[in-house]
Amino acid sequence: MIATIDFETLDTKPSTYVLSCALTAFDIKETNTWEELEANSVYVIFDKRGQSMRTRSEDTMSWWKQQTDLAWNLTTIPNDEDYTYPLHCGLLKINSWIKRNKIDSLVGNGINFDNAILSNICDQTKEPYPLPYWSDLDLRTMKAFAKCEKLNFPKDKLQHYALHDSIYEAMCAQAYYNSIHSE
Repeated sequence: MIATIDFETLDTKPSTYVLSCALTAFDIKETNTWEELEANSVYVIFDKRGQSMRTRSEDTMSWWKQQTDLAWNLTTIPNDEDYTYPLHCGLLKINSWIKRNKIDSLVGNGINFDNAILSNICDQTKEPYPLPYWSDLDLRTMKAFAKCEKLNFPKDKLQHYALHDSIYEAMCAQAYYNSIHSE
């Protein structure tokens, strides 16, 4: 199984303060519906515990001010305290989900972003990275090799909400893979 990983953050560096993270498990050779992918997802909101040394940038804070209030609220205000974790506990939840779902590759959207953030959190908390380094994949590279256009983000879903972004990125990965292997 493969999973996409999507972080919402306060910086673009691997050392960023993290707000939330979602992962979506899928078979790259399939074409799943939104609902099927959502059923195979996990969503974590991080609280400030363990993040005092993590970075923030004014550019990213300004960018967030241009996004919808709904995206910001879903990213930072849980509707259930069971979904809010200190950094280390959130990482353990993510790593446990990866193991339980037998994930063997992790797709981030950019080689220096999602996977690099996860690696940095692992380093900070002294936890092992959940997969071998060669299991890191990049959605942007997949897109560059695909013979199809980027999929439109569904109008009834919310961009910059990690859960929706992760599901959308899984759909993109499937489309790109199928485009490359269609001949």
